[in-house]
Amino acid sequence: MTCTSCNYHFNWSEAETVVPCSRLHLDKFWGNVCRGCSWRAKAKLIVYRVFLAIVGVPALFALALIAAVGLLASAIVVLIVPTVVFVLLALGYEPVRRLRRRRNPFVEKIEIGPVLAHGCLYLITQ
Repeated sequence: MTCTSCNYHFNWSEAETVVPCSRLHLDKFWGNVCRGCSWRAKAKLIVYRVFLAIVGVPALFALALIAAVGLLASAIVVLIVPTVVFVLLALGYEPVRRLRRRRNPFVEKIEIGPVLAHGCLYLITQ
């Protein structure tokens, strides 16, 4: 930047402020204040960081817990639903299988749920 009056070259970001800034800047997660800021800006920064420590960090842990419970619930559904469905189909098809003297195709499908759950667990841990 160049001053139009005296042609002095300076960086605008390093210039001294005439009036202290009283704003809290939220361009970073923890917030920040300008160089040469007012006491109000510093107080706002302290209040914001205390708020994050009291409310924000426990909220992040709660969200992580909710995500973990949701993941566990979906894994249980993937594990149980195909098993229950194919066990019922295998039991219903068993008299037909005995009359035809063939193997029951639904018995092999019972293990789809555990195989899917194992594959998901493998992908998550990689």
